Amino acid sequence: MTEASRDFQRHIDWDRWFWIGILMVFLFRALYTAFFPYDLTGDETYYWDWGRHPDWGYFSKPPLIGWLMALAGWAGRNTVFGIRIFALLLGTGTLIFLFLLGRRMYGPKTAFWGVTA
Repeated sequence: MTEASRDFQRHIDWDRWFWIGILMVFLFRALYTAFFPYDLTGDETYYWDWGRHPDWGYFSKPPLIGWLMALAGWAGRNTVFGIRIFALLLGTGTLIFLFLLGRRMYGPKTAFWGVTA
């Protein structure tokens, strides 16, 4: 490894690359979902139906999934994009949480590659 490549490795701003990457992936997924909608799959319709009939609990799941789907149906006016946007937001939020936790525990480089994997 040359001195220039070692110097480059030392000066990578992992935080900036993470935020750029997460923004690009979020925008791509949101635009793809908005402009190329496809029908809901089996699980999505199952949970969406729970959202149409919220209850304190279901046979195999706690009540929060039904409540979130009720909120998604109400906010998104029961469109495919409106139903899927919550999965996109919660997935992105989970990646951000994991990056921040990993950065605090192991450093920014390990957190970046952990979230990327």
